[in-house]
Amino acid sequence: MQPDGQHGLGLRAIVFRRHHRLHHPHHLLRLYKTRCAAARIVADIGTHCVYAHYKCDTGWQSPSKHIGVLFVYMEFLGDLFNKYGSDKDRNGYTPYYDSLFKNLRSKPVSLLEIGIGTMIPEAYSSMVGYSLPGYRPGGSLRAWRDYFANGTIVGMDVQPDTQFTEERITTHLVDSTNREAIDAALGASTFDVILDDGSHYDEHQFAGLRHMWHRVRAGGYYIIEDLQPWNRLHGEFRPLVKEFVGNDATLFFSEAKNILILSKIIR
Repeated sequence: MQPDGQHGLGLRAIVFRRHHRLHHPHHLLRLYKTRCAAARIVADIGTHCVYAHYKCDTGWQSPSKHIGVLFVYMEFLGDLFNKYGSDKDRNGYTPYYDSLFKNLRSKPVSLLEIGIGTMIPEAYSSMVGYSLPGYRPGGSLRAWRDYFANGTIVGMDVQPDTQFTEERITTHLVDSTNREAIDAALGASTFDVILDDGSHYDEHQFAGLRHMWHRVRAGGYYIIEDLQPWNRLHGEFRPLVKEFVGNDATLFFSEAKNILILSKIIR
Protein backbone atom coordinates (compact mmCIF):
# COMPACT_ATOMS: atom_id res chain seq x y z
CA MET A 1 0.00 0.00 0.00
CA GLN A 2 1.32 3.42 -0.95
CA PRO A 3 0.00 5.99 1.52
CA ASP A 4 -0.92 9.49 0.40
CA GLY A 5 -0.51 10.77 3.98
CA GLN A 6 2.20 10.86 6.62
CA HIS A 7 2.66 9.53 10.12
CA GLY A 8 1.89 11.95 12.92
CA LEU A 9 2.25 12.09 16.69
CA GLY A 10 0.20 9.70 18.79
CA LEU A 11 -2.30 8.96 16.02
CA ARG A 12 -1.60 8.23 12.39
CA ALA A 13 -3.60 8.98 9.27
CA ILE A 14 -3.21 6.99 6.07
CA VAL A 15 -5.26 7.72 2.97
CA PHE A 16 -5.17 5.35 0.03
CA ARG A 17 -7.13 4.74 -3.11
CA ARG A 18 -9.84 2.13 -3.28
CA HIS A 19 -7.97 -0.24 -5.58
CA HIS A 20 -5.03 -0.62 -3.20
CA ARG A 21 -4.85 -3.85 -1.29
CA LEU A 22 -6.03 -3.28 2.27
CA HIS A 23 -3.52 -4.13 5.00
CA HIS A 24 -4.97 -2.58 8.12
CA PRO A 25 -3.06 -2.34 11.42
CA HIS A 26 -4.18 -4.54 14.28
CA HIS A 27 -4.76 -1.44 16.41
CA LEU A 28 -7.21 0.13 13.95
CA LEU A 29 -9.41 2.71 15.63
CA ARG A 30 -11.86 3.92 12.99
CA LEU A 31 -12.63 3.51 9.31
CA TYR A 32 -14.07 6.31 7.22
CA LYS A 33 -14.96 6.96 3.61
CA THR A 34 -14.50 10.59 2.75
CA ARG A 35 -14.96 12.84 -0.27
CA CYS A 36 -12.79 15.69 1.01
CA ALA A 37 -9.60 16.48 2.89
CA ALA A 38 -8.65 13.90 5.46
CA ALA A 39 -7.81 16.78 7.79
CA ARG A 40 -11.52 17.32 8.42
CA ILE A 41 -12.01 13.83 9.76
CA VAL A 42 -8.77 13.96 11.74
CA ALA A 43 -9.75 17.25 13.37
CA ASP A 44 -13.18 15.90 14.28
CA ILE A 45 -11.74 13.22 16.55
CA GLY A 46 -9.16 15.49 18.09
CA THR A 47 -5.96 13.92 16.85
CA HIS A 48 -2.54 15.48 16.51
CA CYS A 49 -0.96 14.46 13.25
CA VAL A 50 0.33 15.58 9.89
CA TYR A 51 -2.78 16.06 7.80
CA ALA A 52 -3.13 14.06 4.60
CA HIS A 53 -5.05 15.56 1.67
CA TYR A 54 -6.23 14.09 -1.60
CA LYS A 55 -8.76 14.93 -4.28
CA CYS A 56 -11.69 12.90 -5.52
CA ASP A 57 -15.01 13.30 -7.30
CA THR A 58 -17.58 15.70 -5.97
CA GLY A 59 -20.05 14.09 -3.60
CA TRP A 60 -20.37 10.54 -2.40
CA GLN A 61 -19.99 8.19 -5.33
CA SER A 62 -19.20 4.88 -3.71
CA PRO A 63 -18.19 2.48 -5.09
CA SER A 64 -16.20 4.86 -7.27
CA LYS A 65 -12.51 4.04 -7.58
CA HIS A 66 -11.84 7.67 -6.66
CA ILE A 67 -13.27 7.34 -3.17
CA GLY A 68 -10.49 6.88 -0.68
CA VAL A 69 -10.49 5.31 2.74
CA LEU A 70 -9.02 6.96 5.79
CA PHE A 71 -7.63 4.83 8.57
CA VAL A 72 -6.99 6.62 11.84
CA TYR A 73 -5.31 4.44 14.41
CA MET A 74 -3.64 4.82 17.75
CA GLU A 75 -0.22 3.80 18.89
CA PHE A 76 -0.41 1.72 22.05
CA LEU A 77 0.88 3.44 25.18
CA GLY A 78 3.38 0.65 25.71
CA ASP A 79 4.69 1.17 22.19
CA LEU A 80 5.15 4.87 22.93
CA PHE A 81 7.07 4.17 26.14
CA ASN A 82 9.32 1.76 24.26
CA LYS A 83 9.71 4.14 21.33
CA TYR A 84 11.19 6.81 23.58
CA GLY A 85 13.28 4.41 25.67
CA SER A 86 11.25 4.62 28.87
CA ASP A 87 11.19 1.57 31.14
CA LYS A 88 7.54 2.04 32.21
CA ASP A 89 6.16 -0.65 29.91
CA ARG A 90 8.90 -3.09 30.86
CA ASN A 91 8.15 -2.43 34.54
CA GLY A 92 4.51 -3.41 34.05
CA TYR A 93 2.75 -0.06 34.49
CA THR A 94 1.13 0.15 31.05
CA PRO A 95 -2.00 -1.91 31.89
CA TYR A 96 -2.77 0.39 34.82
CA TYR A 97 -2.36 3.53 32.77
CA ASP A 98 -4.32 2.17 29.83
CA SER A 99 -7.19 1.33 32.16
CA LEU A 100 -7.16 4.76 33.81
CA PHE A 101 -6.55 6.96 30.79
CA LYS A 102 -7.90 5.22 27.69
CA ASN A 103 -11.03 7.40 27.62
CA LEU A 104 -9.02 10.59 28.10
CA ARG A 105 -6.75 10.37 25.07
CA SER A 106 -8.42 13.16 23.11
CA LYS A 107 -9.12 15.33 26.17
CA PRO A 108 -7.03 18.40 27.12
CA VAL A 109 -5.33 16.49 29.93
CA SER A 110 -2.76 18.29 32.06
CA LEU A 111 -0.10 15.92 33.42
CA LEU A 112 2.84 16.57 35.74
CA GLU A 113 5.59 13.99 36.11
CA ILE A 114 8.10 14.20 38.95
CA GLY A 115 11.38 12.72 37.75
CA ILE A 116 12.25 13.30 34.11
CA GLY A 117 15.01 10.71 33.94
CA THR A 118 18.61 11.90 34.10
CA MET A 119 21.42 10.22 32.21
CA ILE A 120 24.13 11.48 34.56
CA PRO A 121 25.67 8.18 35.68
CA GLU A 122 26.44 9.16 39.27
CA ALA A 123 23.11 10.90 39.86
CA TYR A 124 20.62 9.32 42.23
CA SER A 125 17.93 7.38 40.34
CA SER A 126 19.79 7.73 37.04
CA MET A 127 18.34 6.00 33.99
CA VAL A 128 21.78 4.69 33.04
CA GLY A 129 21.45 0.91 32.91
CA TYR A 130 17.65 1.04 33.07
CA SER A 131 16.60 2.86 29.92
CA LEU A 132 15.86 1.23 26.60
CA PRO A 133 17.96 1.94 23.46
CA GLY A 134 17.55 5.42 22.06
CA TYR A 135 16.57 6.98 25.37
CA ARG A 136 17.02 10.68 26.08
CA PRO A 137 15.99 12.46 29.29
CA GLY A 138 12.25 13.06 29.08
CA GLY A 139 11.34 9.85 27.29
CA SER A 140 8.15 9.30 29.27
CA LEU A 141 7.16 12.97 28.87
CA ARG A 142 7.29 12.54 25.10
CA ALA A 143 5.28 9.33 25.35
CA TRP A 144 2.61 11.12 27.40
CA ARG A 145 2.62 14.01 24.92
CA ASP A 146 1.94 11.63 22.05
CA TYR A 147 -0.61 9.61 24.02
CA PHE A 148 -2.65 12.64 25.07
CA ALA A 149 -3.04 14.27 21.67
CA ASN A 150 -4.42 17.49 23.14
CA GLY A 151 -2.63 17.32 26.46
CA THR A 152 -0.13 19.56 28.22
CA ILE A 153 2.84 17.81 29.83
CA VAL A 154 5.04 19.22 32.61
CA GLY A 155 8.18 17.65 34.03
CA MET A 156 10.05 18.32 37.28
CA ASP A 157 13.56 17.17 38.18
CA VAL A 158 16.68 18.26 40.08
CA GLN A 159 19.25 17.26 37.43
CA PRO A 160 20.27 19.86 34.81
CA ASP A 161 20.41 17.45 31.86
CA THR A 162 16.66 16.85 32.16
CA GLN A 163 15.62 20.36 31.19
CA PHE A 164 14.16 20.99 27.73
CA THR A 165 11.14 22.46 25.98
CA GLU A 166 9.26 20.84 23.13
CA GLU A 167 5.78 21.06 21.70
CA ARG A 168 3.33 20.79 24.63
CA ILE A 169 6.15 19.88 27.04
CA THR A 170 7.75 22.16 29.63
CA THR A 171 10.18 21.25 32.39
CA HIS A 172 11.26 22.78 35.70
CA LEU A 173 14.44 22.37 37.72
CA VAL A 174 12.68 21.86 41.04
CA ASP A 175 12.99 19.61 44.09
CA SER A 176 9.61 17.99 44.80
CA THR A 177 10.34 18.08 48.55
CA ASN A 178 10.68 21.89 48.52
CA ARG A 179 7.21 23.45 48.78
CA GLU A 180 8.42 27.02 48.18
CA ALA A 181 10.32 26.04 45.01
CA ILE A 182 7.31 24.09 43.74
CA ASP A 183 4.96 27.01 44.28
CA ALA A 184 7.38 29.42 42.59
CA ALA A 185 7.68 27.18 39.53
CA LEU A 186 4.06 26.06 39.15
CA GLY A 187 2.16 29.06 40.45
CA ALA A 188 -1.52 28.17 40.68
CA SER A 189 -1.36 25.29 38.18
CA THR A 190 -3.48 22.22 38.78
CA PHE A 191 -3.33 18.85 37.02
CA ASP A 192 -5.49 15.93 36.01
CA VAL A 193 -2.59 13.58 36.68
CA ILE A 194 0.48 13.92 38.90
CA LEU A 195 2.93 11.04 38.59
CA ASP A 196 5.88 10.60 40.94
CA ASP A 197 8.71 8.70 39.27
CA GLY A 198 11.43 10.69 41.02
CA SER A 199 13.93 9.56 43.63
CA HIS A 200 11.85 6.48 44.63
CA TYR A 201 12.74 7.25 48.25
CA ASP A 202 9.68 6.97 50.47
CA GLU A 203 10.25 10.17 52.45
CA HIS A 204 10.57 12.13 49.20
CA GLN A 205 7.44 10.46 47.80
CA PHE A 206 5.39 11.30 50.86
CA ALA A 207 6.70 14.86 50.90
CA GLY A 208 5.77 15.29 47.23
CA LEU A 209 2.26 14.03 47.95
CA ARG A 210 1.86 16.45 50.86
CA HIS A 211 3.13 19.38 48.78
CA MET A 212 1.12 18.68 45.62
CA TRP A 213 -2.05 16.78 46.48
CA HIS A 214 -3.97 20.07 46.44
CA ARG A 215 -2.93 20.51 42.80
CA VAL A 216 -4.82 17.38 41.68
CA ARG A 217 -8.16 18.27 40.12
CA ALA A 218 -11.34 16.56 41.25
CA GLY A 219 -11.58 13.23 39.44
CA GLY A 220 -7.82 13.27 38.84
CA TYR A 221 -5.03 10.98 39.94
CA TYR A 222 -1.88 11.12 42.04
CA ILE A 223 0.32 8.13 41.23
CA ILE A 224 3.54 6.99 42.87
CA GLU A 225 5.69 4.45 41.03
CA ASP A 226 8.44 2.14 42.24
CA LEU A 227 7.30 1.32 45.75
CA GLN A 228 10.04 -1.14 46.61
CA PRO A 229 9.34 -3.86 49.23
CA TRP A 230 11.14 -1.83 51.89
CA ASN A 231 9.17 1.32 51.04
CA ARG A 232 7.34 2.59 54.15
CA LEU A 233 4.33 3.74 52.12
CA HIS A 234 3.37 0.06 52.27
CA GLY A 235 3.64 0.01 56.06
CA GLU A 236 4.63 2.75 58.47
CA PHE A 237 3.55 5.63 56.21
CA ARG A 238 0.36 4.00 54.94
CA PRO A 239 -1.86 5.24 57.81
CA LEU A 240 -0.29 8.69 57.40
CA VAL A 241 -1.20 8.74 53.70
CA LYS A 242 -4.78 7.74 54.49
CA GLU A 243 -4.99 10.34 57.22
CA PHE A 244 -3.57 13.04 54.95
CA VAL A 245 -5.95 12.51 52.02
CA GLY A 246 -8.86 11.69 54.34
CA ASN A 247 -12.14 11.17 52.54
CA ASP A 248 -10.97 13.00 49.42
CA ALA A 249 -9.50 9.97 47.70
CA THR A 250 -9.74 6.27 47.05
CA LEU A 251 -6.44 4.41 47.34
CA PHE A 252 -5.10 1.48 45.37
CA PHE A 253 -1.85 -0.24 46.36
CA SER A 254 -0.28 -2.88 44.15
CA GLU A 255 2.70 -4.43 45.83
CA ALA A 256 3.15 -6.79 42.88
CA LYS A 257 3.74 -3.88 40.50
CA ASN A 258 5.05 -1.40 43.08
CA ILE A 259 2.51 1.32 42.45
CA LEU A 260 0.19 3.52 44.52
CA ILE A 261 -2.77 5.21 42.80
CA LEU A 262 -4.85 7.86 44.57
CA SER A 263 -8.01 8.98 42.81
CA LYS A 264 -9.39 12.32 44.01
CA ILE A 265 -13.12 12.09 44.61
CA ILE A 266 -15.46 14.46 42.77
CA ARG A 267 -17.75 16.26 45.21
